[in-house]
Amino acid sequence: MQRKIISAQTFGAFVRDERKKRGFTQESLGKLVGVDKATVSYIERGKPGVRLSTIFLLLAALEIDLFVEPRMSEQHSKDTW
Repeated sequence: MQRKIISAQTFGAFVRDERKKRGFTQESLGKLVGVDKATVSYIERGKPGVRLSTIFLLLAALEIDLFVEPRMSEQHSKDTW
């Protein structure tokens, strides 16, 4: 399922949904990735400041591919970063 990610909050919600769908707890996913439960919680709450390498490890653990494409021009004004 594709999902549009426009902020740290929508990314965090996506990670939480995928984690739960796969039956991981925050603690078990953290152990798999090599971070603590608090870091997984931090990501799921959409807090900024997480290392990009941690994001890629999380995506790999959840078996999620990341694709990037240009935005449509009218969507630039809706950027929340």
